[in-house]
Amino acid sequence: MNTANVKLVNDIAKDGSIILKLIAHNKVYYLSSKYNPIEDAKKWADCLAPKKEGLNVIIGIGNVYLIKEILTRIGEEGRLIIIEPFINVLISLMETLDISDILNDRRVILILYNDLDELEEILYNYINWSEIGKIKFFALPNYEKILGENYRSIIQVINKAIKRKQLDINTLKQFDKIWFKNLLENLYYVFRSGEISNFVHAFKDVPVIIVSAGPSLNKNIHLLKDVKGKAIIITGGRTLRLLLENEIVPDFIVTIDGSYRNYEFFEGIEYSHIPLIYTPNANANILQNYRGKYKILVNNVPFLDRIFKKYGVETGFLPGGGSVACFAFEIATKIFNCSPIIFVGQDLAFTNGFRHAVGANDAMNEVSLKDNPNLLFVDGVNGDKVLTDFVLYDFLKWFEKNILYDNSGRVYINATEGGAHIKGTIPMKLADVINEYLSERDAVEIEVRKSKFFKDFKTLDEKFEDFKYSFISELKTIKYEFEEILQKVNRAIELNKKILEDYNEKFLDELDLIDKYLLEKFQENKIIDDILMTVSYKVLNYDIDCETEEEIKTKVVEKGNILYKGLKEAIEFALPLLSDSINKLNKSRDN
Repeated sequence: MNTANVKLVNDIAKDGSIILKLIAHNKVYYLSSKYNPIEDAKKWADCLAPKKEGLNVIIGIGNVYLIKEILTRIGEEGRLIIIEPFINVLISLMETLDISDILNDRRVILILYNDLDELEEILYNYINWSEIGKIKFFALPNYEKILGENYRSIIQVINKAIKRKQLDINTLKQFDKIWFKNLLENLYYVFRSGEISNFVHAFKDVPVIIVSAGPSLNKNIHLLKDVKGKAIIITGGRTLRLLLENEIVPDFIVTIDGSYRNYEFFEGIEYSHIPLIYTPNANANILQNYRGKYKILVNNVPFLDRIFKKYGVETGFLPGGGSVACFAFEIATKIFNCSPIIFVGQDLAFTNGFRHAVGANDAMNEVSLKDNPNLLFVDGVNGDKVLTDFVLYDFLKWFEKNILYDNSGRVYINATEGGAHIKGTIPMKLADVINEYLSERDAVEIEVRKSKFFKDFKTLDEKFEDFKYSFISELKTIKYEFEEILQKVNRAIELNKKILEDYNEKFLDELDLIDKYLLEKFQENKIIDDILMTVSYKVLNYDIDCETEEEIKTKVVEKGNILYKGLKEAIEFALPLLSDSINKLNKSRDN
């Protein structure tokens, strides 16, 4: 919206208070009561009932009295995001009234933005997973009328950001125990792997093709035969079978998914001749069945990174994104330093109503479009509008953000012949990409570079002979501390039950000491962060919104029960897996 056409002017209410009005579309819109704005703000804030502990989102900063009243109803742990569409309104407001108390309030986040895409990314980054179940939204009076269609667009953007964050949480909750189990089972293979950090700048300025399993892959997969040796080909498990069936051998496989479904992509395929790049929580069966020499660790687990660095072992840490293509992207850009980056099969949309390319291991390939609230339209690579869902949309935004922040001058090409347009990429047919960027390249160069880096390939065991001893010692310490923590948690469950029967200060003091102990220990031991995610989400999104002291006491005890029983379950799940991992590492050390 053109902010130049919106003007803020001040007026005096009947009670003598300064009030503000917006002039837009040749109309005057008051932002508060013309009579008694302070009393009116109190009544309205009561009606709005902002979240005391959660996140409150409001469009417009113009009614200062209402915002101040909302803040009096938000607790120390609550937050208020103010979205102001008109920067000139904010400037005029600051010239008219002293709003320093609002701007300096640590609970307040004021958002100004250039466009809706920027607003969405800001909101997505500021919304915490711990408050996703406690969000309330409201708008200042008349802002809906002033903004018109832009108001509805802002609401859509808010909902998109919330849905994307909710998807992140759903993924963590779905895979928390699976990731943890794979992590501990894969530690045996970690020491039999090389580090991704050994490949820094290995393929500087060499073209890379990231092959994904989007529906459009069937249109141009045959052309990849012509690029072998002229570009690095990176793929994930879902497309591996399809590539091999078309006599295309990728240079690297990347695997990150911990689910058994991911392992099924590899079943019945001989892939040990291809270097395997994996994250520590990838499905353990994939590593168990890999007979090749070149297992390469790309670490995305903070707990491992902390221990590695403690003993001077630099493996390289990549946070990655939500998909295997996101990790392939980070490896190609931040490690290999390739250019150009060429996407193939990266539809990020349901091209022709399909999820994946035909033959890409998807028994349920057709998408149900009827009454599906998670579908949305985005700009297509061919200038049309294409249908996607919030999972793929989140990946799309991830790619766009990372391309935007890349100041290296690297070229990005989207050679996917269908699906979503990825901002920052050049849309091209794969045949044209081959002619323009690859046809003149010397196939020997890539093989020479690969030979150079693989010639001196060494595993962690070979490079750091004593490190495994230290690592096992760290795991033993963690196991011992978990056993102590379990005793404390069991005692906390007993105390919590007693408090409900007898609200005794002695019980409360002991429980407070246990809470401090638990907080300290879990900050030290990040290994079970994943399996604590579900219980943390339940606890932090538990809304204590009660009137009477008795109700509050009951809710606090209920919240405590969720926490302690969740911790007990998590530790009891972790302990036998830790023991197995320690035993397996000990045996491998003796061999």
